[in-house]
Amino acid sequence: MTMGCEQASNIFSACRPSSDAHAANGIWVGAGDMTPMAGTYLAWVRVYTRSPLWCAKVLFALMLLLVSALPASAQKMYVVDTVTRPETAELLQVLEVACSSCGEIVYRQMDGSMRKGNAIVSELQTEEKEGRLSLVLTLGKPATMLAAKGLTDTPIIYTMVGRAIPSLEGHANIIALPTDAPVSLQMAVVEQLFPAAGAVGVLMGPDDTLGGMDALEIPTGVSLRTYVVSGTRDVPDAMRTAARENDGIILLRSRSVVNNDTFRFIVRHSLENRTFTVGYSKSLVDMGLTATLIPDLEALGARVATVSYQIMRGEEVRLPALTLADYKIHTNSRVIQDVRPVPQSDSSNDSR
Repeated sequence: MTMGCEQASNIFSACRPSSDAHAANGIWVGAGDMTPMAGTYLAWVRVYTRSPLWCAKVLFALMLLLVSALPASAQKMYVVDTVTRPETAELLQVLEVACSSCGEIVYRQMDGSMRKGNAIVSELQTEEKEGRLSLVLTLGKPATMLAAKGLTDTPIIYTMVGRAIPSLEGHANIIALPTDAPVSLQMAVVEQLFPAAGAVGVLMGPDDTLGGMDALEIPTGVSLRTYVVSGTRDVPDAMRTAARENDGIILLRSRSVVNNDTFRFIVRHSLENRTFTVGYSKSLVDMGLTATLIPDLEALGARVATVSYQIMRGEEVRLPALTLADYKIHTNSRVIQDVRPVPQSDSSNDSR
């Protein structure tokens, strides 16, 4: 235990013989100002003696009590990254400031290697067994799956995955912070970029949902239609119909909808028909879609910090509702000028 110089000085000053009224009957030794670290309060101890030896014994006993009340070692939060990514450094900087309750933040990355990932999990298991692991933040699906398999007691927060991983739902120690924007926020982007749009279609897979979106989240005067495709072969017909019936199309993350076989057709057909497309990743927009929402890393770090704080305090985890402030709008400046209806004049910025 590390004791501040001022605290130590105060206590030893109290143990020096005094000529005041207290010295006649004994010495009051205060330890109350030391105890927040230990999470308990030690009452004032009255030492009925003027002997320095007795005072030293009492001080030694108090210090033992404080040390025994502290954890065996400092708590750590491990961040396990599937691959090195530019966003990680910014996210870690945010956590260092926003997550004061996380303890020491230790970064590990797998380099995309399952062998290296297993070695990292072994390290985490040792930390868990010795009581030094407070929680784990995983970035990407492979890192998340390895940590979930190897750690059953430590809380795990995972993000940098588009959607929550179905096989991990219901695990009490695992919290998902997926990065894909819900359809309600994608519709908000449509309203902001294309206020004249009258109809929007959603291309989705058989297992997809609109995420609890209700009529109140659909802009006034806008029709929202869904087009469910069961496989790759259904995409061309669904895309033709959606482009014919709507001003724009929202694409949900689904292998049934967007894959190597379908993406080129989706882009080509939307450009030919001047139909705007709202996707779920920056890379897809850079390759020809019109717009998307990408996570604001400062906001994501704040969400991780909020959940971490709740976990540390033993509280029920309550995820803050997502808003447009949690994202940045990213557009393809070349594509957006050719779609209909004509976008807002300031919407041609590549990223905001």
